[in-house]
Amino acid sequence: MWSRYATTTLLVPEATLEARRFANVVVEEVTGRAADGALATTDAALWALSRWRSGLPSTAQAMLPPHDAVVVALDRVALRERARSLDVPFVPLIRIDNGADVERVLR
Repeated sequence: MWSRYATTTLLVPEATLEARRFANVVVEEVTGRAADGALATTDAALWALSRWRSGLPSTAQAMLPPHDAVVVALDRVALRERARSLDVPFVPLIRIDNGADVERVLR
């Protein structure tokens, strides 16, 4: 993510591949800068920061919903089923297992 107000850049491990290491690096950065929080920009980053929230400052922890709520929110199938049970319109889920499936789905 880029911002004209950014003063530094931090390279972090990929949250989908190294979730715990990603969270540890973000915790170190937030703590070292005495920041109030961190903004997760992907589902994997949100899950990792939620899972290992105990290292974050209390202000950052307070910004996160309970971990079980994060897990449910990231479970697309569970969200779809909940929406269906409440008669809330939802976008259908289409599983794409390989590149060949992309064209079929787009048609």
